[in-house]
Parts: sequence; structure tokens; C-alpha cells
Amino acid sequence: MAKLKPLIDWSPKRYDRLSKNYDRYAAWFFPIGDLGREKVLEGLNSGAVLDVACGTGLHIEHLRRHF
Repeated sequence: MAKLKPLIDWSPKRYDRLSKNYDRYAAWFFPIGDLGREKVLEGLNSGAVLDVACGTGLHIEHLRRHF
């Protein structure tokens, strides 16, 4: 069986270009905004939080202000 090639070659150079606009892309694909983030935080108790695959850490800033 032939090995499939990835659709995108995630070289460091390509990732560097993407990461400069990561939050803008994420907002377009997942448009929850500040109100959506606050709604997600409503159900959380205070304590330790692990933000897996956090990208630029945008949500961590909201978590810090919430707790």
C-alpha cells in the first residue's frame, strides 16, 4: 500500500507564517468571541486548568481574569 502524503507540509517556515495570524484564523473558524468564552467559563470551578493545544494562549488570558 502506498504511503499517503500530508495535505500540507508543516515546515517551520510555513508554521511561522501561519502563527503570525493564528488568532485571526481561529476567530474566523471558531467565532465564539468574548461572550462565548465567558459562557464556557461559567461552568468551571476555580483550580488548576490545562489548556491543551492552546495556540497563542488567548483563552488562558480569559481564564486568568475569571479565576
